[in-house]
Amino acid sequence: TKVTGFYIYRGFVKRILVLIDGLNLWHALNAQHRGLANVDLTALVSRLVNRNSEVLVGILYFSALANHLDGPDIQAQAAYFNQLQTNNIRVQLGRFQRGARICSYCGRSSVTHQEKETDVAIATALVAGAYENSYDKVLLFSADTDLIPAVRLVKTKFADKEIKLVSTVSYLRPVHVTLGRLCDGQIRLTRELLAPHLPLI
Repeated sequence: TKVTGFYIYRGFVKRILVLIDGLNLWHALNAQHRGLANVDLTALVSRLVNRNSEVLVGILYFSALANHLDGPDIQAQAAYFNQLQTNNIRVQLGRFQRGARICSYCGRSSVTHQEKETDVAIATALVAGAYENSYDKVLLFSADTDLIPAVRLVKTKFADKEIKLVSTVSYLRPVHVTLGRLCDGQIRLTRELLAPHLPLI
């Protein structure tokens, strides 16, 4: 059986689904070191999957098209999404919602844009996949506590489903006692782990 470009041999290997919170991952990598966000996600995921006992059934990348940015930035983001899809990564886009923020010190109002629908989309994929029995293990590239209810539901209803958090140390540390405790371990995205999958400059 072939799913999203990867072959599945049921009964012999563990089926791995990868869910990537694009904006969360981007901020985590940039906070660690500028430039790490350019990592080749397909190559990185392939490294994290044990080819002797696991098989990749899909990589889903969740983000939103930043229509509020300047033209060149929007074009660059769209090109990046197209590149992901070329590399067998399915991109699911939400939206940015315009809002206002008032400074607590000066009282001035500023325009903000907040990503919407991403957390719900990731949670839906996580829960639906468990009920459909389309995966055995999830690599969850996020450290967003909004995903706690979905993770808790899967771990409660499907104890055999494995969920591992994947992010940088600085992003995993704050959620260790909340989201981290619900999951089955963490994979820390260190510079050493990412280095082989960064573009040559």
